[in-house]
Amino acid sequence: MHYPSQAKRDAGRAAGFGIEPNQAGFLITCTRGKEGRCVGEMYVLLNEYAEQLYPEASTDGQPAGEEHGGDAALSVEDEIAQELASLQQAKEKQTRLFTSLATQTECVVFIRTRPPVEPVSMARTILQDFATTQQQRTRYTNRIVPITLTCRSQLDDIERMATTVLAPIFHTEDAAEHPIKASGRRMGSMYGYFAIQPKIRNCDRVDRDELIKLIARVVGPHHKVDLTQPDRTIIVEVLKSICGMSVVENYNELKRFNVYALTTPSSTTDNTNKT
Repeated sequence: MHYPSQAKRDAGRAAGFGIEPNQAGFLITCTRGKEGRCVGEMYVLLNEYAEQLYPEASTDGQPAGEEHGGDAALSVEDEIAQELASLQQAKEKQTRLFTSLATQTECVVFIRTRPPVEPVSMARTILQDFATTQQQRTRYTNRIVPITLTCRSQLDDIERMATTVLAPIFHTEDAAEHPIKASGRRMGSMYGYFAIQPKIRNCDRVDRDELIKLIARVVGPHHKVDLTQPDRTIIVEVLKSICGMSVVENYNELKRFNVYALTTPSSTTDNTNKT
């Protein structure tokens, strides 16, 4: 495995803030002083799941048998060189699916993803596996938060991003049906229930109450708030000059995406009581 060494390089590469608008990935909280080790173990975990969920991303995209294009003039040395280059390209392509970006914040790391990785569905798969197996797969990682999109941490930009992220989920014609499957509740709101989970770190330009009102306004009046048993939870992470957002299901049931809580005996009891 080369991922831990890569993690050390990534963790110490840039002193500046590395997250930019229009990125996707995972915002991960970790043990203080163990940010580099957290990145390393997450590289291993994420690449393992990427091989399962996105096997096509692990290849160089060339069909078998077509690599040399039928060129009979290639020497054995040339064929070996091409094969090695092909393997290296495939390895680099897989590795590039995940890149650690500097956060300038203790206990917080950010791993950028590239297509075809979809952070929300990948995080859901990982966390559900943790809850089912009760196996602690990480040592330094606390929470794994998927981020669908990022923007500047200014209210105008956040509103535009919220429209982009939320509209396909809350403003479609069938939005009245999908949430019902999660909760089974039809009284009060036929469109389902939602909650907003904002977190602001190292940023004084965004007011928490204003942020919540803005997101609720974008969601619209048809969807009702339920902080205890929401059908969907809107995660809003403000970190310095960047804001990230995603919409997830089973946020409370999956222990607010806390790895430790999911893999301790008490979490099984808590989950049972909530379902």
